[in-house]
Amino acid sequence: MASARELETLAGHCLVASLAGPELTPSDERDLEDLRPAGVIFFGRHLSAHDPWARLWKEVRRLLPDALFLVDQEGGRVDRLKTLVGPAPAPACLARGGRDAMTRAATATAEALDLLGFDLNCAPVVDLDEGRGEENLLGDRCLGADPEKVAELAAWWIEAHEKLGLITSLKHFPGLGRTELDTHEARPVVRATREEILVRDVAPFRHLLDVAPSVMVSHAAFPELSGEDRPSSLCPKIVTTLLRDELGFVGPVLTDDLDMGAVTDRSPGARAEQAMLAGCDLLLFCHGVEAALEAREALASAAGAPGPMLGRLEEAAARLAPWHRRREGRRTRLATEGELGVQRDELALLQAQLA
Repeated sequence: MASARELETLAGHCLVASLAGPELTPSDERDLEDLRPAGVIFFGRHLSAHDPWARLWKEVRRLLPDALFLVDQEGGRVDRLKTLVGPAPAPACLARGGRDAMTRAATATAEALDLLGFDLNCAPVVDLDEGRGEENLLGDRCLGADPEKVAELAAWWIEAHEKLGLITSLKHFPGLGRTELDTHEARPVVRATREEILVRDVAPFRHLLDVAPSVMVSHAAFPELSGEDRPSSLCPKIVTTLLRDELGFVGPVLTDDLDMGAVTDRSPGARAEQAMLAGCDLLLFCHGVEAALEAREALASAAGAPGPMLGRLEEAAARLAPWHRRREGRRTRLATEGELGVQRDELALLQAQLA
């Protein structure tokens, strides 16, 4: 039987944490060394300028040599690299520019991410733009309203990243196009029928599952799919029954940020346990390390008791193992600020052409 520490290690290998501030503090260092997470996700607060990022990257990489480094770089409103390589066009603008605009932006983005030491980009967004104006808070993060066209555009994004060995993640399954609440603040409940959701919202995901390295599940609730108002990320009927059994997806499944208001009506440990038992493999805690540590303890405790948790953790770790092998031999130093000039110039030119 596995020891308590072995169970903690296994649980940590299914978690992603972040740093609450722009720098690696002594407390962060102790906590990350204890947690040994599968990955660390970075945001604008960590990417304000090249030299501080290079220093932080080196410090965290030294501490966690096998960890995946994640970011969500979409362009437009979700543009974590803006201060490093200049503003990138929003997905809606790229869609209007067609294949040329999308492939150029995707290539420049993937090259910049590679040069800046990342392994996984939590993009593209394939939620549909349902034309709801300000009611749909995704807005220009969407690639359009036609499921087939959205899937086609997203496939070029995935391809550009794959060429450089970067992992991508489709989001936010089963689709946030109909939502009227921001999952950062509250849990949306989508009242559309099962047929409506499957025919439209799920369609872009279905088209891409054969080429997508991973899928990120949202915190919105879909009662007509699940029979309850539980967040999708914590719901077996959404993750296991629909995504895995019905749609046949076999790759890793990520949660959206488990520190979001849509799921914080329960403890970090409860969120983690429910997400793992729902069928998710990589659980994201994006506001710091503390919640991820609490989640690790809950998962390890559940794995040491009778029940399905140990098997689920082992299954999740096995799905993620190829990603860690994939990052072996990847970049050992970051590009200098000057070496990012090509990507900076390409994004600036594209932004001007699409304006």
